[in-house]
Amino acid sequence: MTSKYLVLFVSLSLFSLISFSETIDKEIDPSDLTRVYTQAALMVSGNSNVMPVGMISGGYNNGHQFALLAEAKFGKSGENADNEFGLEYGTSRFQYFQVADTGSSFMPRAGLSADYINVRSSSIKSDLLALGGVAAINQQFTPGFMLFPMAGYVFGNMEINGIKEDVDGVNLSIAASIPIGGNGAFMMIWPEYRKMSGNSIKTENVSTKLILNSPLTDDRKWWINTRIELDNSQLKLGEDSLVKQRNSDVYMGIRYFF
Repeated sequence: MTSKYLVLFVSLSLFSLISFSETIDKEIDPSDLTRVYTQAALMVSGNSNVMPVGMISGGYNNGHQFALLAEAKFGKSGENADNEFGLEYGTSRFQYFQVADTGSSFMPRAGLSADYINVRSSSIKSDLLALGGVAAINQQFTPGFMLFPMAGYVFGNMEINGIKEDVDGVNLSIAASIPIGGNGAFMMIWPEYRKMSGNSIKTENVSTKLILNSPLTDDRKWWINTRIELDNSQLKLGEDSLVKQRNSDVYMGIRYFF
């Protein structure tokens, strides 16, 4: 993490802790992306990757809520990597998220986030900061499901095959959350588009997440999480296309809300 990114992230974190107050949502409803909860999860993918996730949430005296999230992905590289578990570090993400009621009948809740994203693979290294926002659309305009549009500006640096340069771009996505039954279970469809470029590095990614989550207990503290990821990515260095591939992965795991 470069020094300016570290200073920004630490400053946001300290500010959130200093302003902490007990105003957290009591009803657990992870289908709403504008609600925050203190939680922990462990996800395992079909490609033998392991991803621990943790989130600490709190509230301000003015009614705003915040969350500090951390997640990382560990796996194995080399031959037969998709069939064997390993503890080699791959990627991580740290996020500060703040959300509040807006008073708008069309968009009743909205949030802002700052993400630090670190990637360390055999051929690609990147340190990126994403500044973005999410909004919840009033369900009277989307009967039967909840809709969450998201947009962000991404910038930082990437190193590919020994070439390192600054890059920036956009990240656009929209998530549709559909309730299943009456126990809190839900399905989510989440398409996403990201494009970044520098002097010679150009990346473009189109992905879709299909999520199905269900509570395991009546108090909704224990959940089983399943997720299918479909990914289409392209990477160029100058006029040369280095990567152009389609990937898919399935994640399953357990999540606990404190």
